[in-house]
Amino acid sequence: MNNTWNEEETGRFAAMHGNRVWTLDEEAADLLLWFGADVIWGPGPVMMQDGQYLVNGIPQDPAGFPACELTRGCGRLGKEAIR
Repeated sequence: MNNTWNEEETGRFAAMHGNRVWTLDEEAADLLLWFGADVIWGPGPVMMQDGQYLVNGIPQDPAGFPACELTRGCGRLGKEAIR
């Protein structure tokens, strides 16, 4: 599914969660990696999916993401078993 992710919201969401985000969306993964986040390919507790930012399956309102200095870096893509 193609989603259009907002760059600033995505950067703030990643920063808010320690730059560790799960996804199964290629566009989200690319954007997260661009912001230097560690991306785990698969379902997880902090996730970008279907155009939404989710924490434990609950959609998050981007208006509530704290302001932060967005930095661009080179994130890592990994695969991790969720226990």
